[in-house]
Amino acid sequence: MRSYHNLVRVTARLVPVLVLVAVLPLSGTVRASATHAKPQASITIGYLVKTLTNPYFVAMKPVAQAEAKMLGVKLVYEAGKYDGRRRKSTT
Repeated sequence: MRSYHNLVRVTARLVPVLVLVAVLPLSGTVRASATHAKPQASITIGYLVKTLTNPYFVAMKPVAQAEAKMLGVKLVYEAGKYDGRRRKSTT
């Protein structure tokens, strides 16, 4: 009976080690195949400001463009049609 418990204990310690030894060579294969992955698509950032007549938003445009260039992303800098004020009705 005692030898049976020793066998179970040794087997319980040996099986995880054998599994790791068997899996490690396969992990290198997976890592090597990941280097041939497709390149990611370029990132485009849309930056919508309230209006392009306000000096604050006009001054913000070159700064945003410089940051986008530094990060290597495409920037689309646009403004809304109206500055948020209610338009007077013509009727």
